[in-house]
Amino acid sequence: MSTEQNKAMLRRFISEVNKGNFDVMDEIFAEDFIDRYPAHGETPNREGVKRVLAGTRKTFPDFHWSLEDIIAEGDKVAYRLTMQGTDKGGFMGMPPTVKKVSFAGVSILRFANGKAVERWYIGDNMTLMHQLGLV
Repeated sequence: MSTEQNKAMLRRFISEVNKGNFDVMDEIFAEDFIDRYPAHGETPNREGVKRVLAGTRKTFPDFHWSLEDIIAEGDKVAYRLTMQGTDKGGFMGMPPTVKKVSFAGVSILRFANGKAVERWYIGDNMTLMHQLGLV
């Protein structure tokens, strides 16, 4: 696939996740997808990412990703997101703060045979924790 096709797949993924459709991962991410930076205690695969997304939606029911930058070369797509939402479900077992948060993350997806097969991610978790008053 071309870099433009890979970028289009990423844009579709972001759009569908913003609507709460995490099953789109079954179409865009390979069955043997590997998450190189899984959430703490989560499995490093497609189902693990889907569980994290569902948990994020539960904690921040209005969560929305804004795609700030997207760069593609070869089989990789790098992108920067801003996540915004309101803590109404309680983050990491804490009582809900009802605070609005906004924090950034950067990911790289590698594609093969028309599917995302691998992801690297780093997020600004300290900003999130600070905005929630947890640090």
